[in-house]
Amino acid sequence: VAFIAEAIGKLGALQAPEASSSSTARAPPARLWRGMRNVRAPEELMRIGGTELAPLSCTPDLALAARFAAAKTSLLFVMSDSSFMQRGASLQWLSTMPHEDEYLYPPCTYVQPTGRKQSIQVTDQVECIVLEVTPQFRS
Repeated sequence: VAFIAEAIGKLGALQAPEASSSSTARAPPARLWRGMRNVRAPEELMRIGGTELAPLSCTPDLALAARFAAAKTSLLFVMSDSSFMQRGASLQWLSTMPHEDEYLYPPCTYVQPTGRKQSIQVTDQVECIVLEVTPQFRS
């Protein structure tokens, strides 16, 4: 777990604006999404946040996150960061499916709710909660 966290930190540092100042560097995504199926967010999570103990994978593709979360009860996190220091490391260059951009946050990332929450009734039996959170982790 320590090696994973260290590797994500090093990848993130390599992807920092100063490190990637070349003209070919791509802009970071505006939003990252995390989809979870068959999950109901406890009131405490929506109020004070919580910590993901495992590495936390996100995508800039809302449709992909929504497909992953598709179930009777779904939870979508929209990751809101103010700088690259709060963003996970891009794994696109490692992927066997490079068209599916993935960002990975280290284990023990704390997600703090911003207070923005939306409940979407997809069908009569399918509800999706969208919760905006700010990720925080040690670098």
